[in-house]
Amino acid sequence: MVTLIPPDEDQDVSMACLLSDTQTMRHLEFMMRPSGYTARDARARRERRAGSQQEKALLDYTIAIRRSRIPESLLAVIGQREFLPPRQIPVDDGCVSMDEPYVVIGCCGLNDIDLGNRHADAGIILDARFWRSGASTDALYQTLRFGFEMLGLHRIGMQTTENNAGMRGWLEAVAEVEVECIRKEMLLIGDDTYVDSWDYAIFDHDWYIF
Repeated sequence: MVTLIPPDEDQDVSMACLLSDTQTMRHLEFMMRPSGYTARDARARRERRAGSQQEKALLDYTIAIRRSRIPESLLAVIGQREFLPPRQIPVDDGCVSMDEPYVVIGCCGLNDIDLGNRHADAGIILDARFWRSGASTDALYQTLRFGFEMLGLHRIGMQTTENNAGMRGWLEAVAEVEVECIRKEMLLIGDDTYVDSWDYAIFDHDWYIF
């Protein structure tokens, strides 16, 4: 359903809109800014993360979806200006062919990669319009597959919050993992409000059985 592509400057405006959208970010309030994100902010975030990727500390993907793969029910709520034109996107020694107009609907990847101990954390931000569409499952599956099958990781952790019933439901019902621990008052929202972090983990032996 979705294609994972490298972040680049053509996506900065789209990412700024996603990171500023209160519905998309309502379970990620600790990442939000009171005045939202500008394209310059999105660019700075992309460049900062690109530096960490060069150091092999993280793996960063943009979640893109081609026009023909967007569910009919969602096409009506996507503005024509949101579509990016077809193009070839360089990846390592090759390229990803986006052969039709596409929309940026989020980002995902691996953070805090530790190849020595074979673990990392996975994360995802998805356009709220695409929740429950299958896009999240597709993007997370591709991310986990790369982590386990290409990087040879043993453990991939995922953190969320108590009120993110959608993500906790996916982890418990689809990935079939239970909450590993709850870290009290781990994430800061605003100036003085903290929320708990609900931590999950998927292991390589579970992945290959799954």
